[in-house]
Amino acid sequence: MNTCPCGSNKDFGSCCQPLINKEQQAQTPEQLMRSRYSAFATEHYQYILDTYLGKDKQDANKEALAEDYDGIQWLKLTVESTEMDAANSNHGFVTFSAYFGMKGKLFVLQERSAFEKMDGSWFYLADVSESSNTRLKLSRNDICFCGSEKKFKKCCEHRLN
Repeated sequence: MNTCPCGSNKDFGSCCQPLINKEQQAQTPEQLMRSRYSAFATEHYQYILDTYLGKDKQDANKEALAEDYDGIQWLKLTVESTEMDAANSNHGFVTFSAYFGMKGKLFVLQERSAFEKMDGSWFYLADVSESSNTRLKLSRNDICFCGSEKKFKKCCEHRLN
């Protein structure tokens, strides 16, 4: 089984891949956010652009995204919370932590994202929090961040090199 990067513990082919391949549409903001994370992890940058409605979209292209994210290894996604706008069912929010490795170091991106549903499809609008990229400092003998209960040196440390 090729486990989906989004952390669902489902097979990629039955989880986020059908969304990335445009065979299905996300039904919720969380499902879209998870599929966008999986698209970053699998380098499907056109999907990232196709599901983005932000004001600076016209300046983005998949080659620039590939260059910006070159060398990043996406390691784990944790969804902290999801909520729908009580006044408008076409607006939702997802708060998450995305763990990634870059140049042998471990980081976590924490963000609250806004999503909007237009013409039956969900789109990412923007980070509406004061998101942060924080470097995590784990010793080799610390329990790994991924949730495996193994020591970092026996688990994800090798993925950072």
